Amino acid sequence: MRIELQPAYILHSRNYRDTSVIADLWTPEYGRLSVLAKGARRRKGGNKHLLVPFTPLLISCRGRSELKTLTHIELAGRSVSLQQTMLFSGFYLNELLLRLLPIADPHTLLFSRYGQIIESLQQDIELEPCLRQFEWFLLQQLGYGLSFSVDADLQQPVIASYYYQLDVSRGFVACGDGCYQGTHLLAIAAADYSLATTRQVAKQVARRALQALLGSKPLNSREMYRQMHV
Repeated sequence: MRIELQPAYILHSRNYRDTSVIADLWTPEYGRLSVLAKGARRRKGGNKHLLVPFTPLLISCRGRSELKTLTHIELAGRSVSLQQTMLFSGFYLNELLLRLLPIADPHTLLFSRYGQIIESLQQDIELEPCLRQFEWFLLQQLGYGLSFSVDADLQQPVIASYYYQLDVSRGFVACGDGCYQGTHLLAIAAADYSLATTRQVAKQVARRALQALLGSKPLNSREMYRQMHV
């Protein structure tokens, strides 16, 4: 298999032997790929400076096995540098993609949305709404999308004054007090995160929905962020 000048992002990389690097790439047409960048860490002629997350690239590679050989890499846009909380958020997105996207399963729309959010993380943005929107889109693209405006049992519109619980396999269903109030679900459906309580509900729902797919293994990026802010 030969791949030529495919847009890509580095999701993760690790040193291999004395001078090489193994990198997990994400491409729009071929999905996730693992490549061996031979000699990337050599002092002369190495390209490790390009094998970094968040920077748009063009790559070429070849090989029949799951681990392919990188034959070319170049910048496809300006180099990206994220700082502090934005950096940890980028690591979080990359870890979600590594854990949830199967190898060689293309998601062109999700790839485009990822590029947009990486651009946004370089700016002065409201972070939580940006992350939530990406999480909802990721769940949708994986076939686990949530409707915040329809009762999954009754197939009727969510009512602002009612309370709903989340069934991760179906969606939101009406319940007694102590669940998620309809007004917050409708706000999320409208991408209105102006209330702190709505943002809190959105974070709780995103974690529950993603945890059902991630399993019991914790996210390293979330733990790193927690340790840095103890």
